Amino acid sequence: MRQITFSGLMAKMVAMPEKIEAGVAIGLTKCAVEVQKTAVAKFGEYQPAVGPYPEWQLLTLDTLHKKMDLAGANGPDPLIGHYPPGEQNSIYPVPLKQSITMEVDEAAMIAQVGTNDPVGEWQEFGTTRGIPPRPFLRPALYEKEDFIKKTLDEAIGLALFSKF
Repeated sequence: MRQITFSGLMAKMVAMPEKIEAGVAIGLTKCAVEVQKTAVAKFGEYQPAVGPYPEWQLLTLDTLHKKMDLAGANGPDPLIGHYPPGEQNSIYPVPLKQSITMEVDEAAMIAQVGTNDPVGEWQEFGTTRGIPPRPFLRPALYEKEDFIKKTLDEAIGLALFSKF
């Protein structure tokens, strides 16, 4: 059996916050990657309701025709990220699902998954101009809640027990 002195225990406890922060940072990154993958996977199929978030409404026939005519889409795939030729510019830099990014600020212990594409906001929340909400970010976070809790619990536990 390994013995530890009181001063040795105190030294380990003083160092513990740094170890916990490092473990949480690793856990946050794993969680953000998982939420990002889940959000990206929502494109190309109509999504069912998830928790408090509504199912995706079908695209209108007019929208489907525009997507097929202008974007070359082969069918009624919602939010597949096709933009009309020539419109991938500063407003539409990349297809929507490719614009989903994740960022972890280890110093602040914050992880963010999102998009800076304005179409993402329109789809996530809907508009007053006729686009119904088709959320993809919030449901991804909701679906991964248990994964997040488990991952962060494990990260903290490993950090705590690796010190002793």
